[in-house]
Amino acid sequence: MHLGRREEAIVCCERALEIDANLKQAWNNKGVALSDLGRKEEAIACYDRALEIDAKYEGAWSNKGNALSALGRNDDALACYGQALEINPRDALPWNNKAAALSILGRQEEAIACYDRVLEIDPRNANMWYDKGTGLLTLVRREEAVACFNKALEINPKDVRAWNNKANALSDIGRKEEAIACCDRALEIDPRLPSAYYNKGNALSDLGRKEEAIACYERALEINPRAPNTLVRKGAALSDLGRKEEAIACYDRALEIDAKGAHVLFNKGKALSEMGRYQQALACYDDALGIEPRFAAAWSNKGDALSDLGRKEEAILCYHRALESDPTLVVAWLNKGLVLSELGRMEEAIAHYDRALQIDPKYAGAWHNKGLALWALGRNEEAIACFDRTLEIDPKALPSWDAKGTLLARMGRLQEAMVCYDKALAIHHTFTNAWNNKGTVLSELGRKEEAIACYERALEIDPRFAVAWNAKGRVLSDLGRNDEAVVCYDRSLEIEPRDARVWASKGIALSDLGRRKEAAEAYRRFIACVPTSNKQLIQRVEEMIGKLEGNASPETLN
Repeated sequence: MHLGRREEAIVCCERALEIDANLKQAWNNKGVALSDLGRKEEAIACYDRALEIDAKYEGAWSNKGNALSALGRNDDALACYGQALEINPRDALPWNNKAAALSILGRQEEAIACYDRVLEIDPRNANMWYDKGTGLLTLVRREEAVACFNKALEINPKDVRAWNNKANALSDIGRKEEAIACCDRALEIDPRLPSAYYNKGNALSDLGRKEEAIACYERALEINPRAPNTLVRKGAALSDLGRKEEAIACYDRALEIDAKGAHVLFNKGKALSEMGRYQQALACYDDALGIEPRFAAAWSNKGDALSDLGRKEEAILCYHRALESDPTLVVAWLNKGLVLSELGRMEEAIAHYDRALQIDPKYAGAWHNKGLALWALGRNEEAIACFDRTLEIDPKALPSWDAKGTLLARMGRLQEAMVCYDKALAIHHTFTNAWNNKGTVLSELGRKEEAIACYERALEIDPRFAVAWNAKGRVLSDLGRNDEAVVCYDRSLEIEPRDARVWASKGIALSDLGRRKEAAEAYRRFIACVPTSNKQLIQRVEEMIGKLEGNASPETLN
C-alpha cells in the first residue's frame, strides 16, 4: 500500500484471509486499502470484522472513525475514537482525529481540548499547534491563536499555512504591518500561494494603501483567476478609489463564477448606489435578498437607495426588515432615524438614535444626528451636549464643529461659535461651510471686511458655493456697496436660479441703486420661486412692484 498499489494490496489481504479468516490485521489492512480507494462502506465492513475478532483493536477503531468521518457521520466517528482512546489514551492520532471531527461539528472548545491532549503527548507536533491555532481563530481568540502559530513556526519555520493564518490573526487584531510581514514570509517560501497575496492585500487595504492592495489581488488572480472573494476585495478597493466602473466589472466577473453570491450582489449594489444609479442598485439588493432573505445589511442598503429616490416610507420598511434580521445593526438604526428626521418625526428619530447608542455608545454619527434632531425640536442645550459627545469620540468630526458653531451663533453666543469654526478650520482649512459660517458670525459682530474675506476664502475653494455668494452680497449691501452686491447675487443665481431669498436680496440692492425696473423684475422672479400658498407675502411684493413701476417709494422687503 505504501507504493500506492491498493488493488493488489486488497488481493493480498484476501489471500491471507483465505488462509486465516481470523487474521485481524488483514481485515484492517484491507479496510485501509478500500478506504484509500474511496470505498468507505466496504472499508467499514472490514474494520467491523477485525473488531469482531478483537474488540480491543485500537487501530481498527481509529480507522473506522476516519471512514465514518469521511462519510459525514461525525457523531459515529467520535464514538469510534472514544473506543480507541479507552484502549490507549496516549495515542496522539485518535486525539487528533477526534479533534477534527469535533471541529467539523462546530464543537471547537472540545476540539481544542483534544489538541491539548495531543500536545501533552507530543509537544513538538507542529501540525497540532497549527490546528489548535486555527480552532482558536474560529473562536475569535486571536491572541491565543497567534501564540499557537508561533509555536508551530518555532518547530517548522517553513510552514506556509502557519505564516498565512498568523497573518489573518494579526490583521484581525489590528496589527496590520506585522500581518503583511507574515504574508511576505509565506510568499518567500511559496511565491505562488494565492491566499497569502489575498491576505496581504486585505491588510494593505485596511491601512488605506489601496493601490498596493489591488496589485496583491491581481497577483492572486493571476494564480487563481476563479476566486470570487479576491475579485470582491479587489472591487471594493477600486470602489474606495472612486473607480466604480472597474469595481463593478470585478463584481460581474465574480458573479460569472458564482451567480448565487449574495455578498457579491450586495457590493455591486453599493457601488451602483454610490454612482447614483439607485434603480440598478435596488435590483442587486433584491437579487441578494432572494438568495439570503435575512441579509440585514442588504435590507439596510436597500433602504438607503429607496431614501435617495425619495421613497421614504418604503425605506423605513426596509430598515425594519434589516433590524428584524439583526437588531444589533447600528447603521440601520441610524439611517432609519435619519429618514424619520427627514419626515419631521423627530421624537421617533431620537428614539432610533438612542437604540444605536445602546448598542455602541461611541457611535459618533448617532450622537451627531441626535443633536440635529434635538436642535430641530428647540432643545438647544441638549443638542449642544450631543455635539460635545460626538467631539469627545471624534475630535476631528467637522460636521459637529460646524453644527455646534451654527447653533451657538443662533443662540447669540457668537464668540463660542467662532471658536467652533476656528477648530474646524484648524482640522481642515478647505472646509467651505466653516469659512462661510465664520463670515456670518463676523458680520453679526460688525466685522464686515473680515466677513467678506471669509466668504472669499470659501469661494476660492468652491466657486460654485451659492450660499457664500449670497452671504457676501448681503454684507456688501450692508456696507452700501450695492453694485458689487448685485454681482454676487447674480453669481449665486447662476448656480441656484430658484433661490427666492437671493432674488429678494437682489431686488433690494437694485432698488437702493435706483434701478427700479430691474428691481421690479427681481421681485417678480422672487414671486415665481415662493409657494403660491404664501398669499400675503405675494400680495405685499406685488404692491412693491407696483410702486417701483410707478414713482412711489417702495418699502424694503425683509
